[in-house]
Amino acid sequence: MAAGFHTAGSTRARVTLPGLCGATRIATRGGNIPVEWLRPGDLVLTRDAGYLPLLWAGPGHSGGPGHPTIRLPRPPADPAATALRLAAGHGILVTIAERAARFGTAEALVDAGRAIGARPEPARRDAQHPFHLLLGSHEIVLADGVWVETLAAAAVAHCLPPAALPLAEPLLRRGPAPVRPRIDRSDLGGGCFPAPSTPHRSPPKNSSFRVA
Repeated sequence: MAAGFHTAGSTRARVTLPGLCGATRIATRGGNIPVEWLRPGDLVLTRDAGYLPLLWAGPGHSGGPGHPTIRLPRPPADPAATALRLAAGHGILVTIAERAARFGTAEALVDAGRAIGARPEPARRDAQHPFHLLLGSHEIVLADGVWVETLAAAAVAHCLPPAALPLAEPLLRRGPAPVRPRIDRSDLGGGCFPAPSTPHRSPPKNSSFRVA
């Protein structure tokens, strides 16, 4: 199965799809912007490549059984942050330095619903149409102080509305390889916490955005 995306035909007991709830704040060159306010061309802060232009942002297919929503604890580095609400199947970045030799990396993506402290959310209107962020490549961006994945190639056909599918061509050309390995919580031998919200590369000096 392509990185981290599970459909009804997989061996998983339920479908897990990605998606961010409304009002989630995304780190951009202009500051923290609610996901529903983002527009194509906005420069979004990524963990690896600095600011990259957004190709599309908007609600995808309806939620429901495929989009169980969870709430993550507020990031310790940013106690003023709002608790992140997102689909249980949305990938978040975790640090696995002590297992780097096994996985070949000190960081990985894990379904948000498998993170320590994740709590189920009651059904709400703003979770029925989860938001997706489309870049020209699979990236990791900062959402309410937590590093999360953007839309992966494997999820495009299942999440994007038909009118937005042509915009995903740059991402699809890159193939299904994820920006980080996707692992299961059971592979960690315990729980996992979101990675600290510090980018690998510093934002440009002329940026007004400060990472928490």
